[in-house]
Amino acid sequence: MPGEFYKPSLHRSSQSLDDSVPIVANVRTAFKAMYETADFLSARDGGKIPGNRYTSAAYSSIIHNHLQGLARLPNRNYMVISGGDQHRKLGSLFVVRMASRPTDSAWRSNVIIEGKPPQDDKIVTVLCPNDKKLGLNDELWHIGGLSTCGDVLAAPAESFDGKSAVIFYNLQNPEQPKLFGPKVRINRPTSRAGAVALTTLPGGYKLAAVLGLHNDDNRRYIDLYLSKVAGWSEGFKLVDSFCTHDKFDDWQNMNFIQESGGKLYLAATRNTRILPGTFGKDMAHLYEVKLRPGNLNRIRPDNCSFDTVNEVHTRQFINKLIRKTKKRYSHYQSNMAAGAGVYLHPSGSLFIYSCFHWRYRNRIAFAEYRPDPKTFTPDVIDSLDDAWVDMFYHDTYKGRRLGLVGRSDAKIADFSKLAVQGLSFGKNLSSVRYQIPKGWKLRLYRHKNFRTKNDHYDLIGNGRLKTERDLNKVKFGDKTYSCEYLEA
Repeated sequence: MPGEFYKPSLHRSSQSLDDSVPIVANVRTAFKAMYETADFLSARDGGKIPGNRYTSAAYSSIIHNHLQGLARLPNRNYMVISGGDQHRKLGSLFVVRMASRPTDSAWRSNVIIEGKPPQDDKIVTVLCPNDKKLGLNDELWHIGGLSTCGDVLAAPAESFDGKSAVIFYNLQNPEQPKLFGPKVRINRPTSRAGAVALTTLPGGYKLAAVLGLHNDDNRRYIDLYLSKVAGWSEGFKLVDSFCTHDKFDDWQNMNFIQESGGKLYLAATRNTRILPGTFGKDMAHLYEVKLRPGNLNRIRPDNCSFDTVNEVHTRQFINKLIRKTKKRYSHYQSNMAAGAGVYLHPSGSLFIYSCFHWRYRNRIAFAEYRPDPKTFTPDVIDSLDDAWVDMFYHDTYKGRRLGLVGRSDAKIADFSKLAVQGLSFGKNLSSVRYQIPKGWKLRLYRHKNFRTKNDHYDLIGNGRLKTERDLNKVKFGDKTYSCEYLEA
């Protein structure tokens, strides 16, 4: 398909670049804090994917064609999803602009109205990392688990005959990426590369870990690479390898997380059944990684190696529409054997995003697993664009959760048309947590289309977190059919 792929220009060392990473105060606490249920999202393909590519119709035991990695870009309403198409021997990176979502907060659901995303939440750019003009082996069609480091995206490309490379992009302008030159690329002529983790160390050195099979002994390793200088100009050097002893064989994505005090962690995602079209449990694992020397500030290319990699926590997440028991593709919102990745919020909170293997009805379904909003929102807000409301199906903040963000989501004329985690929400609003700026209120109406005869209830904002753990106590539980913001 002519014009299908965007042709990036080369990143030049003189160009500005932010490769910083957030530092998390307590990684273990942040990892445990994410909800096990997700906010459901979807993105339109924007006409960027031809025919039945990246659908279940294009998959067979011979033709592999699926999505494989996902990364939300820091402080942006963009994400990148990777995929591989063995039939065409082409890998793809899909840059998705979530125009309706905020840049610096949780996205929450964009499919609450009849399950459809806004028109402008869509794929805007498609890259082909194994373009021959890049000097890559055109057999490197499988693009795996992604990782970001500020504006920098790392993408592993592999073939199933044991060759791979890790390619780097500058996504300062996500819709017009720039490619780092061959000197920066990590070439792996005798090893595969299924996933990559990337971070910037305190001294400016870049640390990359690549998970893949080594051809010489047919075992899987985490290979550790460190930049030759405190920057990107000279590329990477292999400094150590850690044999997983089959323990990590089904990892599909992994991400580094740094903790204040100098600790380093690795978060990995997987599904208990790997193959597309099979349905298992979505799992995330947290490992503490100890390197030699122990102080991250002292790590250099001639002085860096693994000490230990120990698992410290495991989580299971719910990846399908609630109450849907049949194993159909349309009943699954995400699969961590497909695209998944940890997002480090500037506040230090952790999110996980995950998509399904294929698009469905010209859309890509994915999910956001996030913590309690009080962990990543300011203590006080003064703009309605920063407002959020979490509505719960049951009292004491239990059951399905309807998350509203900003003013655009919060004018709802008919709750009976809402789709919340795959089911109708109806009028069953029983408890609520919210942060609304001073001077505004969210009015809950007993009737559709904002009709009231003084039978409404106002959530009045003061800029801070407020809660209603049981709306029955104010005689408004299970009685909401519409809502809108009004000046207080």
